[in-house]
Amino acid sequence: MRAKAFCVIDPDYIDPAIIAAASFLRFNAGIPLVVYLEAGGNYRRLRAALEQYAGRVEFREVNFPEMAVYDSVRNQYTEIFYRPEAMPAFAQRIRGLAEMRQECDIILNLDLDTLTLNHIRPAIRAAESGRIAAVSERDNRDRWLRNLGLTDIAPMPDYFNTGFAAYPAAIIPDDILREYADFLRAYHDRIYCPEQDFLNLKFAGMITRLPAAYNLMFTAREYTITAPRIIHFLGFNKPWSARISRPEGLSNFDHYFPRYAVEAERLGGFLSPEFRTAVAENARRI
Repeated sequence: MRAKAFCVIDPDYIDPAIIAAASFLRFNAGIPLVVYLEAGGNYRRLRAALEQYAGRVEFREVNFPEMAVYDSVRNQYTEIFYRPEAMPAFAQRIRGLAEMRQECDIILNLDLDTLTLNHIRPAIRAAESGRIAAVSERDNRDRWLRNLGLTDIAPMPDYFNTGFAAYPAAIIPDDILREYADFLRAYHDRIYCPEQDFLNLKFAGMITRLPAAYNLMFTAREYTITAPRIIHFLGFNKPWSARISRPEGLSNFDHYFPRYAVEAERLGGFLSPEFRTAVAENARRI
């Protein structure tokens, strides 16, 4: 079966996007990557960084979907979990699934706060069963919802994280973007993770759990014992963050920030000086 990956990039996230895309391509020869760029941005450094993968990367500069319903998606938690101005990028991820279903059999979605350290071919094979192959975030989600006293709108046991997932193209409907807009209207005051909540509700019961290594989050219990394929720097502790805190009991946390710094040094000529400095300082601080 033919697989393609895609990611969605806006002009404010160029530096992490360079590392996420370049590391994925380096370890996954033979998997094309479609890069959706928000129209009007300056992507010169990104294009230059990925030039060595010419023939495997396709840049598509598009206007991200605008919806009137965005203005109603406001609650006391939106600033905690996501930036409201990121709503068009979330919608582009959904539209990307609809477009990519015409081009391949297996669709891979990749977040930009990731670092790939190995190939992900077994995830493609898992999705060939007709079910989404992804890593469960159930434990982590239960923990933060409980801490904040929130009621889960997506309580299914296999709630998956969309930082990396493999989707069988055949299960994606043509009108999935319309369905997403309907979801935003219906749940506008209870949404915590817009496109992730939607995809979990829509495809409930259609998930094959991947080992944590395919989308390894610092919140995973397996973090300290797993050799990762993709590291997902979930939440506020990102290698370039102005302030970071070391989670208790996660000794390998010490390893992956410096590993990200190594990748930043390798791609240094394409990264902003401010980003490189922040990554290097955080690696030393950890």
